[in-house]
Amino acid sequence: MKRAGRMNRYSKRTSLSIHNSRVTVTVIAISAFVLLCVAASIAVGLLLGSKADSYDPSPKFDLPAVDYQSGNKTVQAVDAYAYDLGTNVKPYITRGITDLSTCLRHADGSLSYPSRIGADEALEEGKNLLSDCVEQIHDAGGRVCGYFYVTFMQEEDRYMRELCRAYELALINEAAKLGVDEILLICPEIEEDTVDLIERYVNDASIAAENAVLGVLISPEVLLLTDENLYYAPRIKKVCDFLALDLRGLSPDADQKVGEEDAETEDAAEAVALSSLESVLSETEYYLRAYSMRVVLSKENAVLYDSVKELGIENIQIVGE
Repeated sequence: MKRAGRMNRYSKRTSLSIHNSRVTVTVIAISAFVLLCVAASIAVGLLLGSKADSYDPSPKFDLPAVDYQSGNKTVQAVDAYAYDLGTNVKPYITRGITDLSTCLRHADGSLSYPSRIGADEALEEGKNLLSDCVEQIHDAGGRVCGYFYVTFMQEEDRYMRELCRAYELALINEAAKLGVDEILLICPEIEEDTVDLIERYVNDASIAAENAVLGVLISPEVLLLTDENLYYAPRIKKVCDFLALDLRGLSPDADQKVGEEDAETEDAAEAVALSSLESVLSETEYYLRAYSMRVVLSKENAVLYDSVKELGIENIQIVGE
């Protein structure tokens, strides 16, 4: 009789046991994958949390609207849109726009309204368009933020220059008496040869403006001259009620950072140079704060309005030219 052959120790392994082993391996693999995903999620969460903690949600320039006293006048911050005298004011008011920036005298010396002082400006049956508009705006709860181009210095003849100067001061007085709330003077560039003349003019204009608030538009370059011990801006500030920073010269895309669209990583994006708008505001930030200045844009670069607001500037005026 033949002896039974030796049984292999693995021969008792059934198909069921093999199946159970495969299930066990699969479960272990899935569990390991899930744990790996959870660990990765926690790591990413911690990283994002760290970045969120370091992120400052406040705007770059936190310059809130500030009202202050200048003598017996209250200088108010504005959010003034460009408005043409004589046009319907209701669409502005219904949209919540109550500060209206309107031109009183253009760069070529022409007026935006019939004036009793301007001999070349015809009155319409004795009605004054400016007073009508001012009344309409005030009745609607708005405020008239006029701007006025100063041109008398263009006259070469001494006596003609004095005549034009007196005429401009009379116009400023007329506008104030007709109810214009504030007048922003747009003067020739303030330089060594002109600062004395402009300072005296602004002082007299402040007197002529009576109860109307009077301001002067100042370029960034003139503001920064203070760093060179040339105190042109402070001298002008002493004889008026407020100063405004002239940003009319910025291009409409001045809020775009150079190379921003080419930045491939977040770190690269943070290293991108400041936009032209941010650069100007950074350079003049001290004076914006010290003088509670407003920022002035033009119709041509008014698209920068939203960017200026996002940067934390709330005192803004848009002029038409």
